[in-house]
Amino acid sequence: MRIQACVLTSLSVAALSCSALVSPVPALEWDTSSHHRLIEYACYGGLVPTGYYDNYIPPVRIRGDGSAVWWVDEGSARHVMEAILTQEELRAVVARVAEAGFFGWRDSYESTEVIYDGSDCRLSVALASGEKTVWVRAGAESPDGYADLLTWLRTGRAPWATTSYPRTAG
Repeated sequence: MRIQACVLTSLSVAALSCSALVSPVPALEWDTSSHHRLIEYACYGGLVPTGYYDNYIPPVRIRGDGSAVWWVDEGSARHVMEAILTQEELRAVVARVAEAGFFGWRDSYESTEVIYDGSDCRLSVALASGEKTVWVRAGAESPDGYADLLTWLRTGRAPWATTSYPRTAG
């Protein structure tokens, strides 16, 4: 009887240890409407003019219906781009975010020193099961995979690279 209790306790501890090491990935389901903000990467703060926030466009915003808006810098010019992703393409983007480890990252990565003129950035994903946001504060060390994921989202390696076009005014 005592051996069975020890074995049961050991197996329970092992199961809890393994479950703590695996980051839980929620069901990759979301609201498919155009008003639902599915994925957004944005940065705030730093020494910028007040008007900057009045006209702020986050570096990446993807809505539940597949509409994507982001900007790219080319020298001193900023081009606002947009694309429409199919639900299959959108599922691939959300899966890539999950594969990068996003759902296992901490909610906030803090700097060890105060930086008054730096910007704090966040990456948010809003699924049907809830929203997760990861903040990376100015001067903080980001989680493994974070920089690669943002590069992929912002530089045209994502599925919309071949279907994007500059947004026209008016």
